[in-house]
This record gives sequence, structure tokens and C-alpha cells, in this order.
Amino acid sequence: MGRVRVRLSSIGEIKAYLEAKNFDFSPLIKAEADNLGLLPVAKARLAAAQENKKTEELRIAEQKQQAAEELQRAELEFLNKYCSRDPFDGEWMGTHRAITPGKPDFDPERLSAKLRWDEATEKYEKIEFARASNSEVLSSVEEVRACEEGIENARRAGARARDLILAKKSVLPAGIAELGIGELEKVVAYADGLDGQDSGGSRSAEEDENLTLSEYLGIVRGEIPWLCESCEDGYLIHKVSQNIDLIVDDEIAHGVCYHRSLFSDGLADRLAQLLPASHRHHRIHDLKPWVRSPISQERQGKLLAKLPSCAEEVRGWLMLGPAGSSKSTYAAAAVMDMLSLRVMEHRAEVRNLNYHRLKVPAWLREMEAWESRDFGDDTVSPPSLLPRDITSEMERTGFTPILWLEELDKFVATKTRVRHLFTLIDAVYEAQGTIIATANDKRQELRALVGDPIWRRLTGENDDPEKFWLLDLWAEPKTKKKSPA
Repeated sequence: MGRVRVRLSSIGEIKAYLEAKNFDFSPLIKAEADNLGLLPVAKARLAAAQENKKTEELRIAEQKQQAAEELQRAELEFLNKYCSRDPFDGEWMGTHRAITPGKPDFDPERLSAKLRWDEATEKYEKIEFARASNSEVLSSVEEVRACEEGIENARRAGARARDLILAKKSVLPAGIAELGIGELEKVVAYADGLDGQDSGGSRSAEEDENLTLSEYLGIVRGEIPWLCESCEDGYLIHKVSQNIDLIVDDEIAHGVCYHRSLFSDGLADRLAQLLPASHRHHRIHDLKPWVRSPISQERQGKLLAKLPSCAEEVRGWLMLGPAGSSKSTYAAAAVMDMLSLRVMEHRAEVRNLNYHRLKVPAWLREMEAWESRDFGDDTVSPPSLLPRDITSEMERTGFTPILWLEELDKFVATKTRVRHLFTLIDAVYEAQGTIIATANDKRQELRALVGDPIWRRLTGENDDPEKFWLLDLWAEPKTKKKSPA
């Protein structure tokens, strides 16, 4: 057989085949053999039990015949000697006369004859309904059935295991099925040992040492042109043995191109649909200071260099500033990178990223309508997000939550509304998730509106300051005064 090329994408199918092939048939073989050995013994025991039952039935029948004959003799002896028939109806008369001691007409011989009749009657009644025991036969039948079922179950389980092996083998790519088990195990072990090394599964320092993470993500989303000379050969091959090549990726030779392939089917567009329509085109790698912003060009440039691309970099990101200060622009660009990174590193689907965006006033109205609905009223839809959904989504997807809260200051505070908002924010906080919030209020105004518990969870006053970012765009940073000459 010539050299066989195995694609990395086939490793899962090979593992499934090996798992089926490694099925241990020995317990089934032993169970079948044991029951085959026990079956003749059980059948012999059944035949003996059936024969014993026939013998017992004959003995009982013989005893019944003897008892019936004795009863008939004793009855006729008494009736013929001591009784007479009624001439009108033919019934025997005087059957109970002269058998009571102490009576004037007592006859001892007649009493003895009556007692013999009674004893014969009692003996016959005792054996009249006697039956041969069936318990030994039933027990033997059950023993035979158990042996036969054991044989059939073992054979069926073996047939299922063999069918599974054939099914898993049938889906293997051409040429792989002909490899021996040892060679397949070697391929699997080699593929597992790659652990992303040169396999296109991870970024390397050589590839992106001059790229920021946002630039790298821009490349894999196809937003930044990228010419890869090392992929011209079509694919990257690992030599597993003299007979086997492992094709790591078709037409992909390293990380950048591998990750680009994940976004080749319009995934970037689907991610963008999760952002506000007016901000779907914003990306960190191409953001520039906005000339119409109330924030100075210089300060905007410094802020752009600090925008977090990874959700794990921040737990709280509160942006305060006047309208037009690019708060939503910054948030949308960063969220796009956060979600892209999750797709890139975990091959996650868009629906499995545990990301949520809410406009606070609209969400609070949903919560109030839901909480105040009449019992059984199915016209009120549940809120778009409930606090308990945060935990359930994290359990389902494996990702900590990313929650983007817009218009945080655009509601009239009541105890109920603040309670709803706190419960939601606290669920994300407890899950070690990321909260991105934007508001036009100044910090003291917003703190007074939402209260200290929410404020602390947004700003991280009692947490690691490196994980929380309060971006106050209202005031320009103070410049140092020059000291007099």
C-alpha cells in the first residue's frame, strides 16, 4: 500500500472507529458460552421434572380410584344392611336411625358400619382435588428461559457492536479504513500531540509580532488585506510515519490563514448583526479621532490605544460623556473584537457567545410589565433577558457573559426599577462577566441615580482596579502648569 494522507478533520471519525473497534467482546463470548453449557443441564432438569410430575399424577389417580372404591363399598354395605328404599321415590330411609348411644334402639354394629362409611367419605374428599406439584417444572422452565435469553442477549449485543464498527468504518475517508489499528492509533496520538503547534490552531509570535490583537482580528475577518506566501503549496503536511502523512489543513499553513477560514462563510457579517445598526462598521483597528467630537483629538487618540479587545481584560467598563463623544462607537468596536476572539479561539457559533445588549429603559418596562401581569395572562411576553438567563447561558456555552447596557441614565429611578437593574448587573458580576455601560450623566449624577451597590459593581471600587475602567469623557485631563522661569 502506498502513502496514505489523513486529514486532521478526519481525526474525530478515526477516534469513533477506534472506540467501536476496541469494544471488548470477551464478556459477551463468555456469557454465551456459559449459557450454552448450562442450557442442556437446564433442559435435562426440566425433562426430569416433567417426568416426576407424570409419575405423581398417576399415583394420585390410583389413590383416588382406591378411595372411591372403598367409599362405594362402605356406603353399599351400610345401606343394604340397615336401610330400605322409599317405594315412591327410591330414596334410602333410616340412614341415621339406631346409631346414637343411649337410645332405646341403639345398635353397635350399625354404628360401626356408619363410621366405616364416614371414614371412607373423608378419605375420598381429601384426595378428590389433589394435584401433582408444578413448582419443579416451573422452576426448570424459568431456568431454561434464562439460559436462552442469556445466549440471545449476548449474540444481539455482539451483533450491535459489530454493526457499529462497520458503520464507523464506512464513514472513514478512502484509504484510512485499510490502515491497521496500530497505525490509526499512531495517527490519533500524533494529532493530539500537535496541540495547536503549526496546525493552524493558534497564533504564533512569528506571525503577528508586529500586529496588535485588533489588527490580527481585522485580518482574520477579512477587513485588512493579507497576502500569505507560505500557503501557496496548498496545505501543511506532517510526516507521521513512513506510510502516513497528516494533512493539517487544506490550503492553510498557519494561524492567520486558519483563523481567516473560520470567517470565510460570512461569519463576520453575522457577528455585526449583533451590534446597533449605526455602529456595525466600527472596528478598533481603523478607529480615528472624530473631528466633530466634543473630546479633543489628542485625548481621543490616547483613548483609542486603550480600548480592550478581549472581554477577559475588563469586568466593568463604564463610559460617561456628552452626546457625540463616541461612547457607543468605542463599545461596538470592542464588542466586535471580543466576539471575534471567542469565535477564533473556541470555534464557537454566533448563538453560543453569551453576549447580550440592552437599552435600560426599554428593558425596565419589559420587567415591570412582566412582574405586574395578571396570573395566566399570556399576552405579556417575558423580558428579552432575565437575570437567571445569565447563569443558564454560561452553563450552556461555557463563556462568561458580556452585557452591553445602553442609556443607563435614561430612566426615572424607583425602588423596583433599581432592584431589577441591580439583580441583572449582580448576576453578571457574580459570573465574573464583562459589563459595558454608557450614559450621558456625570459620575455623581449617575451614582445618585443607580445607587452605591450598582455603582461599585460597575466601577470595581472594591475589586482589582486593572479589571475596571471608568472612562469619564466630561472633563479633559488637567495639564500641568509650567513652573515660572
